[in-house]
Amino acid sequence: MKDSGAAWIGEIPQGWEIKRMKDCFISNSRAQPNKTVLSLSYGKVIVKDMEEKKGVTPESFDSYQGVHPGDVVLRLTDLQNDQKSLRVGRATTKGIITSAYLCVSSRSLNDRYSAYLLHDVGDIQKLFYGLGGGVRQSMKFADLAELLFSLPTPAEQRAIADYLDRQTALIDQRLTTLAEKKAVLAELRKATIHEAVTKGLNKNAPMKDSGVAWIGEIPQGWEIKRMKDCFISNSRAQPNKTVLSLSYGKVIVKDMEEKKGVTPESFDSYQGVHPGDVVLRLTDLQNDQKSLRVGRATTKGIITSAYLCVSSRSLNDRYSAYLLHDVGDIQKLFYGLGGGVRQSMKFADLAELLFSLPTPAEQRAIADYLDRQTALIDTQLATLDEQAQVLKVLRKAIIHEAVTGKIDLSGYVPQTSEAQAA
Repeated sequence: MKDSGAAWIGEIPQGWEIKRMKDCFISNSRAQPNKTVLSLSYGKVIVKDMEEKKGVTPESFDSYQGVHPGDVVLRLTDLQNDQKSLRVGRATTKGIITSAYLCVSSRSLNDRYSAYLLHDVGDIQKLFYGLGGGVRQSMKFADLAELLFSLPTPAEQRAIADYLDRQTALIDQRLTTLAEKKAVLAELRKATIHEAVTKGLNKNAPMKDSGVAWIGEIPQGWEIKRMKDCFISNSRAQPNKTVLSLSYGKVIVKDMEEKKGVTPESFDSYQGVHPGDVVLRLTDLQNDQKSLRVGRATTKGIITSAYLCVSSRSLNDRYSAYLLHDVGDIQKLFYGLGGGVRQSMKFADLAELLFSLPTPAEQRAIADYLDRQTALIDTQLATLDEQAQVLKVLRKAIIHEAVTGKIDLSGYVPQTSEAQAA
């Protein structure tokens, strides 16, 4: 081994070279005769589903750039706020992609190896470190021109790419399995809440028609009431300066040190939140139909006025949160309002929305039951998240070790299936 001269790379094998970004890659700005729209999603360049209302879709794609198979696409925007996303992907099909992304092709490198090389340096900490530090909001090819890479022989490049194809595929398969398990648990959580707040806990209770299609039958002693009869829309002053945020269905204290999301210059427009209030994010309804939009506050603070903050008139506050969690499912929300897709909503839009209400004693019993059941599910979800995080760290480490020569792969021979795929 020998010293590479680049601190974040460390030692490299004797026969390897160190070269600059501009010596290895060309920045492409191709015309775009092909109209297949691509996107960069979770470290992969994929064909964009134009039927799915997700993300921002421009009126015209005239400004988009052409992409060829083997090109590597880098998203070098929002670097300060987002330091976790996978920013690098290799194209496997011809198409077009937003010109906000950098598209490069290698001068003479194995294109699969070059993608792994850029995946490694795409780690934000390494990127800033390799450029001499300094936080930047965005970058262009010229900013990366002097960035250093470690390069083996062409034969070793292919061997490393073969090895990483195999190892990352195995890890990605395990990540997919974990994601599928998470999806099943998330559906179970939703179904458990829905069943409890519409059918109660007594499986033998006599039932009656609620008159509301998405609620169905409810126990005999329950009532049906409107949103405006159950909740008050709050627009409180904000003497408390603890900034809150709605994250994954929970109202939490915002970490002001973490550069994540948009932070305003002033919080003067924020609204006050009290413990027991329920916060609903009723924006971007057309594009985002998966996020958890409802959370219950457990501490006093302030939150953006873009969110709706409500308190119950007389309901158990924990029960009211589960009630709104249930109806916060976008499909139920639109269905309960008589259909029609809307981009955002206010309290007035929800005023006639119908709910099923048990007695105060039953509300408390249901809230206690759901606290236990959701806690169990949330523990399982957290375990799956931890396992996924370990796999993601392992994936990054394997790529880094391979493309910097810490693993000797000069004699690696892929299995038959790998060789055919390559």
